[in-house]
Amino acid sequence: MNQALKHSYNTLKEEVAAFRKQIVERLPQNEDASNLYKGCTIMYSHLIENPPFLFIGINPGGGTNDDPKLDPCMGFEYLNALDDVDYALARETRGLFTQAFSETEMLKLLNSSVKTNVYYFITTKANDLWNLFSSFGNDANRDFHCRAFKWTEQMIKMVKPKVIVCEGIIALNKISEIYNKPVTREGTCGYFELDDRTLVFGYSRTPGIIKDKPIVAKLLRKKVLGRI
Repeated sequence: MNQALKHSYNTLKEEVAAFRKQIVERLPQNEDASNLYKGCTIMYSHLIENPPFLFIGINPGGGTNDDPKLDPCMGFEYLNALDDVDYALARETRGLFTQAFSETEMLKLLNSSVKTNVYYFITTKANDLWNLFSSFGNDANRDFHCRAFKWTEQMIKMVKPKVIVCEGIIALNKISEIYNKPVTREGTCGYFELDDRTLVFGYSRTPGIIKDKPIVAKLLRKKVLGRI
């Protein structure tokens, strides 16, 4: 990791840690928030510049306690799952990229990609995230969204991916909102370009299943080939 990238990430990490500390300190006085909050994680991959893909979900799921993991991971989450506890979204993503490219290319591409979320706070399900921050009041809720958008833009700027894959239409809509870009819809997929020609591509999914995966794979391959 080069020094500029390391410095940029440490700056973001310190901001996240400070905000998380504010939230945790308020939990004992807020039973609803205390029940909904499960932790905080920024990345589910290593941190590298110019990856072929930056995967962005809406927020981390699962989690059982406040054990913050704010440093990058070793490897890539959906490949690490092969050696640990495999789960539906990891299998679905590997399957999508195998259909779009090949198994060999899937392993190569995912191993050199980066994974994060728009929101770093862990809840059991996405709706719990909105309830978590609305429970602190309107000012805190607005602050939460503003910070998440700022950090997402910072992450994209520092990583400089060739393609951003939004894991769900909600995540795609959030990135569209951040950059004020209209989304072109094609079936259950959507896409647009940032000003620097970075492709932002997203698809519909239920918690563990990518909808219309063969069609998504075909469109993903069509849009991505020549960019990576």
